Amino acid sequence: MSNAMLKSSCATPNLPPPNAFPEDPGSLAAKEVARLSILDGMRGIAAICVAVLHFYEPFQFGPQNRIPHGYLAVDFFFCLSGYVMAFAYDPSRVELSPTELIKRRLIRLHPLVVIGSLLGFVVVVIGRFYAPMAAALFNFSVTEFFILLTCSVLLLPHLFVHDPSFPIFPFVAPAWSLLCEYVASLTFALCLRQLSLRWLLAMLAFAAVATAYTCYDFGSLNGGFDRRTFWIGFVRVGFSFIAGVVACRIGRQPLLPGAAYYLPLIMLATFFWPFLWKPYDFLIVTIVYPLLVWLGANAIGSPSINRFSEFIGDLSYPPLYDPLRSTHAIVRRNFGRLGCADPCSASGTKHDSSCNRF
Repeated sequence: MSNAMLKSSCATPNLPPPNAFPEDPGSLAAKEVARLSILDGMRGIAAICVAVLHFYEPFQFGPQNRIPHGYLAVDFFFCLSGYVMAFAYDPSRVELSPTELIKRRLIRLHPLVVIGSLLGFVVVVIGRFYAPMAAALFNFSVTEFFILLTCSVLLLPHLFVHDPSFPIFPFVAPAWSLLCEYVASLTFALCLRQLSLRWLLAMLAFAAVATAYTCYDFGSLNGGFDRRTFWIGFVRVGFSFIAGVVACRIGRQPLLPGAAYYLPLIMLATFFWPFLWKPYDFLIVTIVYPLLVWLGANAIGSPSINRFSEFIGDLSYPPLYDPLRSTHAIVRRNFGRLGCADPCSASGTKHDSSCNRF
């Protein structure tokens, strides 16, 4: 690899011990812990919003959605993931082979996929016996069922179903975003972590063009979960993940007074924007979220705010809610149409944000 493609010499601060929290809030170590705490709190708030969005859907009559752009939380997750990966696995500080890095990501993420697949499989099988709508929806043979289960456990998308709107992961609805995360992690391990900032910016510009085209052609970034919109997931992770890596490589951020308080509020406001406007998703994903992650990395709150952020982050950690959220999505798909209106069929529009699945 040429010298021009070697990573930037901009060094990032050393990663503190996981449980370190110095008593002196003005010390450098305290600031490094706080920067991780605030980002963790923002991730937790976004994850809770997504969970509330999915649990609210079965009781929702009509196309209205109380969190119209909640699906953009996935793009925020991708951007934050890129920042954290670049921060934690900077090759100038951490000597780690691509194989070892990928192994660590698999150990961290894949147990969720297995647990969610098994829970979803059990719910679907039970639904076939007690819900006629579920039997019609999952009209597969025993062999096909076990093929679906095997694909889910291995995180392979189910693209052989004829219905283009059928989820590519019917047993684990959020798994499409994990697949995108896997691809991003593999790309980071093999390529991105060694590239210079100049090359990363060039890739980011190309990804921004693809994101703009998607927003113009499709109307939004609310896709990636079914065969028809499968490609959109990779457009979303392509820009947001690289943007997170770039945000980390740029280096030191300005220390804004009160940022620990208003940055999470700005993030929340982006989810609740009530109007459908084609440029909105593009502007939020390409400008607002990278700035929020970049500025949030240096946001310093009081010790109580930092501890609250850590608590929210722990509360929303995937092992605690992802399997339940996956099972709930299957229950809603199997049984939700029996007693209430299906939000995805009520609107009749392909861009309705109430039809998102994470």
